[in-house]
Amino acid sequence: MRLRHGGSLGRRLARWLALLTLAGLSLTCLGIYMATALSFEERQMDTLRQQQLQVTHLIGEAGEVNHSALTHKLDDAMVGRRNMEVTLTDAEGRVLYTSSSVPGGHRIIDVRFEVPTGASTIRVLLSLDVNDDDRVLERLARTLIAAALAGAVVIAIGGYTLVQVGLRPVRDLSSQIQALDADT
Repeated sequence: MRLRHGGSLGRRLARWLALLTLAGLSLTCLGIYMATALSFEERQMDTLRQQQLQVTHLIGEAGEVNHSALTHKLDDAMVGRRNMEVTLTDAEGRVLYTSSSVPGGHRIIDVRFEVPTGASTIRVLLSLDVNDDDRVLERLARTLIAAALAGAVVIAIGGYTLVQVGLRPVRDLSSQIQALDADT
């Protein structure tokens, strides 16, 4: 008499092992992804904080907003920062300085703050392009998904093989019992 609960005991055990493995690997991969994403976010915010300190220092050092030395210092500070943009505006909203190095269409993180000067307040907008980090996270997600699926398949095949080998004595015993007749 055969049970109709999803096939043989070996197949059911291997299936459950594969599902548990997939769940465990998925949770592990999710943890790795989240830790990496949080590290990227922390690094991005730290970059913005450092740039905020630098811009605040440069504005305070220059004293005047229209001073050409401030523009030169800001240009120097932005050299090599292709993923950062700084925009200075006065209290009326007029743009005093901008360094447009962030390409359009990219995801950016903005930080807005004000720096008081002698006569007025300068509003500063710092924009950080996080498009490169997003691409790295996408590749990491694809890699982790593939690793979890491949690991589950390998463990399912190995588990099925081990279960079949382990149940061989039970199958042999079952064959011997079925070979018995009532008169033997």
